[in-house]
Amino acid sequence: MFPKEVLNKLKWTGNPELKGVEIWILHRGAPEDRKVIEGIDVKELENSFFTVEARRAGDEANEQSDYYDNILNTGSRGGGGSSSENGGSWEISGAKETRIPYHRIQRILLDKKVIYDRSEYS
Repeated sequence: MFPKEVLNKLKWTGNPELKGVEIWILHRGAPEDRKVIEGIDVKELENSFFTVEARRAGDEANEQSDYYDNILNTGSRGGGGSSSENGGSWEISGAKETRIPYHRIQRILLDKKVIYDRSEYS
């Protein structure tokens, strides 16, 4: 099963907000080349990537925005909105978003239990 299928199955079988889900992604340069994204921060599951939105609650919003701004440094983006200087996030209606390709997902956990591990499929 591919990571996109795992996330879709979780979302459409009783956990639409992906609560208790952790998504470990490859992020070169980060400690252990890994970043962990909480499922509740996933805004949308799209065809080739998923969209992550920073939370909007006080100081935590700024911390989350900085965190997600640094996840990816990809250049091209489709659709509307205005990109930040580094191209890593978009601001649409005041909400910062980052698109992360599914192929960067290394592991998915649900309530701290591994439900997907890329190394098992390599």
